[in-house]
Amino acid sequence: MDPTDIEKYAGTMSEIKLRTEVIHLFLSGQREARYIPTTVETIGLQFRKVFELIAFASLVANRNQYSLAYSDFAKHWEAAKLLKNLRRINPNFYPKPVIEVQSDRPGVLHALKDRDQDYLTQEDLIEAHGRCGALMHGANPLGRQSIMRSTNTASRYG
Repeated sequence: MDPTDIEKYAGTMSEIKLRTEVIHLFLSGQREARYIPTTVETIGLQFRKVFELIAFASLVANRNQYSLAYSDFAKHWEAAKLLKNLRRINPNFYPKPVIEVQSDRPGVLHALKDRDQDYLTQEDLIEAHGRCGALMHGANPLGRQSIMRSTNTASRYG
Protein backbone atom coordinates (compact mmCIF):
# COMPACT_ATOMS: atom_id res chain seq x y z
CA MET A 1 0.00 0.00 0.00
CA ASP A 2 1.27 3.45 -0.83
CA PRO A 3 0.99 6.31 1.73
CA THR A 4 -2.14 7.69 0.07
CA ASP A 5 -3.87 4.31 0.34
CA ILE A 6 -2.81 3.99 3.97
CA GLU A 7 -4.30 7.43 4.70
CA LYS A 8 -7.53 6.46 2.95
CA TYR A 9 -7.68 3.21 4.92
CA ALA A 10 -7.03 5.02 8.23
CA GLY A 11 -9.61 7.68 7.37
CA THR A 12 -12.21 5.02 6.62
CA MET A 13 -11.44 3.25 9.91
CA SER A 14 -11.85 6.59 11.75
CA GLU A 15 -15.25 7.08 10.14
CA ILE A 16 -16.25 3.58 11.27
CA LYS A 17 -15.35 4.49 14.86
CA LEU A 18 -17.44 7.67 14.70
CA ARG A 19 -20.45 5.85 13.26
CA THR A 20 -20.07 3.17 15.94
CA GLU A 21 -20.24 5.92 18.58
CA VAL A 22 -23.52 7.12 17.05
CA ILE A 23 -24.89 3.56 17.18
CA HIS A 24 -23.97 3.33 20.88
CA LEU A 25 -25.64 6.69 21.62
CA PHE A 26 -28.89 5.52 20.02
CA LEU A 27 -28.82 2.03 21.55
CA SER A 28 -28.13 3.42 25.03
CA GLY A 29 -31.04 5.84 24.77
CA GLN A 30 -28.81 8.92 25.04
CA ARG A 31 -30.06 9.95 21.60
CA GLU A 32 -33.23 9.20 19.68
CA ALA A 33 -34.89 10.13 16.40
CA ARG A 34 -38.31 11.23 17.72
CA TYR A 35 -40.05 7.86 17.70
CA ILE A 36 -39.08 4.19 17.73
CA PRO A 37 -39.26 3.36 13.99
CA THR A 38 -37.01 6.26 12.98
CA THR A 39 -34.61 5.50 15.82
CA VAL A 40 -34.35 1.87 14.65
CA GLU A 41 -33.92 3.02 11.03
CA THR A 42 -31.16 5.43 12.04
CA ILE A 43 -29.32 2.65 13.86
CA GLY A 44 -29.81 0.34 10.87
CA LEU A 45 -28.48 2.98 8.48
CA GLN A 46 -25.36 3.49 10.61
CA PHE A 47 -24.75 -0.26 10.76
CA ARG A 48 -25.18 -0.55 7.00
CA LYS A 49 -22.73 2.32 6.42
CA VAL A 50 -20.21 0.65 8.77
CA PHE A 51 -20.52 -2.62 6.84
CA GLU A 52 -19.95 -0.80 3.55
CA LEU A 53 -16.99 1.10 4.98
CA ILE A 54 -15.39 -2.17 6.12
CA ALA A 55 -15.74 -3.47 2.56
CA PHE A 56 -14.35 -0.26 1.05
CA ALA A 57 -11.43 -0.18 3.52
CA SER A 58 -10.66 -3.74 2.47
CA LEU A 59 -10.76 -2.60 -1.16
CA VAL A 60 -8.27 0.21 -0.43
CA ALA A 61 -5.96 -2.24 1.35
CA ASN A 62 -6.06 -4.56 -1.68
CA ARG A 63 -6.42 -1.93 -4.42
CA ASN A 64 -3.48 -2.99 -6.56
CA GLN A 65 -4.50 -6.65 -6.68
CA TYR A 66 -8.19 -5.79 -7.09
CA SER A 67 -7.62 -3.30 -9.91
CA LEU A 68 -5.67 -5.91 -11.87
CA ALA A 69 -8.62 -8.30 -11.66
CA TYR A 70 -11.40 -5.71 -12.06
CA SER A 71 -10.60 -2.70 -14.24
CA ASP A 72 -13.93 -1.04 -13.36
CA PHE A 73 -13.29 -1.33 -9.60
CA ALA A 74 -14.19 2.32 -8.94
CA LYS A 75 -17.81 1.47 -9.85
CA HIS A 76 -18.07 -1.41 -7.38
CA TRP A 77 -20.29 -0.39 -4.51
CA GLU A 78 -22.36 -3.37 -3.36
CA ALA A 79 -20.69 -4.64 -0.18
CA ALA A 80 -21.57 -8.33 -0.57
CA LYS A 81 -20.29 -8.54 -4.16
CA LEU A 82 -17.23 -6.47 -3.33
CA LEU A 83 -16.33 -8.82 -0.47
CA LYS A 84 -16.81 -11.90 -2.65
CA ASN A 85 -14.56 -10.38 -5.33
CA LEU A 86 -11.94 -9.48 -2.73
CA ARG A 87 -12.03 -13.01 -1.34
CA ARG A 88 -11.29 -14.38 -4.84
CA ILE A 89 -8.12 -12.31 -5.25
CA ASN A 90 -6.94 -12.38 -1.63
CA PRO A 91 -8.51 -14.93 0.73
CA ASN A 92 -6.96 -13.10 3.73
CA PHE A 93 -8.25 -9.63 2.80
CA TYR A 94 -10.70 -9.19 5.69
CA PRO A 95 -9.52 -6.94 8.53
CA LYS A 96 -8.08 -8.96 11.39
CA PRO A 97 -9.89 -8.14 14.64
CA VAL A 98 -7.47 -7.20 17.41
CA ILE A 99 -7.56 -5.46 20.76
CA GLU A 100 -5.03 -3.01 22.09
CA VAL A 101 -3.28 -4.13 25.28
CA GLN A 102 -0.41 -2.82 27.35
CA SER A 103 2.92 -3.91 25.90
CA ASP A 104 5.55 -5.91 27.77
CA ARG A 105 8.30 -4.49 25.54
CA PRO A 106 10.33 -1.60 26.94
CA GLY A 107 9.55 1.71 25.26
CA VAL A 108 6.39 0.35 23.63
CA LEU A 109 3.12 1.44 25.24
CA HIS A 110 0.67 -0.82 23.44
CA ALA A 111 0.59 -4.12 21.61
CA LEU A 112 -2.08 -5.79 19.51
CA LYS A 113 -3.63 -9.07 20.62
CA ASP A 114 -5.92 -11.30 18.58
CA ARG A 115 -9.55 -10.77 19.49
CA ASP A 116 -11.72 -13.64 20.69
CA GLN A 117 -14.60 -14.86 18.50
CA ASP A 118 -16.89 -11.93 19.44
CA TYR A 119 -16.47 -10.01 16.20
CA LEU A 120 -18.22 -9.51 12.89
CA THR A 121 -17.19 -12.19 10.41
CA GLN A 122 -17.35 -11.75 6.64
CA GLU A 123 -20.46 -13.93 6.50
CA ASP A 124 -22.11 -11.99 9.35
CA LEU A 125 -21.35 -8.71 7.57
CA ILE A 126 -22.94 -9.86 4.31
CA GLU A 127 -26.08 -11.14 6.05
CA ALA A 128 -26.46 -8.11 8.32
CA HIS A 129 -25.87 -5.69 5.43
CA GLY A 130 -28.80 -7.26 3.59
CA ARG A 131 -31.04 -7.16 6.65
CA CYS A 132 -30.27 -3.50 7.29
CA GLY A 133 -31.14 -2.77 3.66
CA ALA A 134 -34.72 -3.78 4.35
CA LEU A 135 -34.97 -0.92 6.87
CA MET A 136 -34.02 1.61 4.21
CA HIS A 137 -37.22 1.26 2.19
CA GLY A 138 -40.67 2.56 2.89
CA ALA A 139 -43.28 -0.05 3.72
CA ASN A 140 -46.29 -0.59 1.47
CA PRO A 141 -49.16 0.92 3.47
CA LEU A 142 -51.49 -1.79 2.13
CA GLY A 143 -49.21 -4.64 3.19
CA ARG A 144 -50.15 -6.74 6.22
CA GLN A 145 -47.09 -5.80 8.30
CA SER A 146 -47.58 -2.09 7.58
CA ILE A 147 -51.21 -2.11 8.68
CA MET A 148 -50.28 -3.77 11.97
CA ARG A 149 -47.32 -1.42 12.49
CA SER A 150 -49.32 1.74 11.75
CA THR A 151 -52.05 0.65 14.19
CA ASN A 152 -49.46 0.03 16.91
CA THR A 153 -47.63 3.27 16.13
CA ALA A 154 -50.83 5.31 16.14
CA SER A 155 -51.84 3.97 19.54
CA ARG A 156 -48.42 4.76 21.03
CA TYR A 157 -47.84 8.17 19.47
CA GLY A 158 -51.21 9.31 18.49
